[in-house]
Amino acid sequence: MRETAKQELERFKVKILFNSKVKSTAEEKGKTVVTLDGGKQLRVDLYLPTYGVIPNTEFLPSHLLDAAGYVKQTTHLRAEGQQNIYVIGDVGNLEMSRAYATDMQVQHVVKLLESELTGSPDPGEYKVDPKIMFGISLGRSRGTGQMGTWKVWSIIIWWFKCRHMGTDAAQAYTNGLRTVLVKDW
Repeated sequence: MRETAKQELERFKVKILFNSKVKSTAEEKGKTVVTLDGGKQLRVDLYLPTYGVIPNTEFLPSHLLDAAGYVKQTTHLRAEGQQNIYVIGDVGNLEMSRAYATDMQVQHVVKLLESELTGSPDPGEYKVDPKIMFGISLGRSRGTGQMGTWKVWSIIIWWFKCRHMGTDAAQAYTNGLRTVLVKDW
């Protein structure tokens, strides 16, 4: 998938610099001057800093966190050692950060809460899906992705992600009427 993303970016005339880190940026005459760790400077029209997923957990007690700052999460989606603290999404350390995993965790916690509040059957442990499922938008009409060991065609990523970037369902999400996977929540 990395090679596909690289090729797609190069089609857009994006110059890719490997093994480089940005040390600083400054604005100068309508351009951004980016200084790299080796001292090299680039004058660019657009600079988009990307940092990856960094959990916002510094306010939590350290005994709840792993070495990377994620909340230690059990297979019952609780904070380790806690009965009444549920953990879902990117802040937990149980599985990779992605919308699909968060959606599955939300659905499971709803079942857990329903069980606790109504006495309905306990859904049991949350099952982590080990498959890799990923889609990356590369502009308005291109993308790349992976599902398990299969490379996903660009047209499929465009159909499910690039053409609307979730805005088609944004109102239903914010109104609590659906999740990413469940359309009639």
